[in-house]
Amino acid sequence: MDEATYAKAQQIPWLNDTFKSRIVMRLGEFHTSMAYMACIGSRFGDAGLRDVLIESGVVAQGSIKGVLSGHHYNRSVRTHKLLFDAL
Repeated sequence: MDEATYAKAQQIPWLNDTFKSRIVMRLGEFHTSMAYMACIGSRFGDAGLRDVLIESGVVAQGSIKGVLSGHHYNRSVRTHKLLFDAL
């Protein structure tokens, strides 16, 4: 389920207590991993991660915002794999 559909569908259990205990909804794997990468980018982007990625040549300066927000999905996955290997 994508983010917009999830937000609308989540309103159903909030309005009815019977559905709260019977329905479990979750985002799809793609959107979950995209949100996870955005959290990491938000947390460590201003802590120097942005500068490290640009100065090392891993990510171009024009692409860094999309990579840290998770919107450039393939670049974000590649960047996070490189970071994991480096650490």
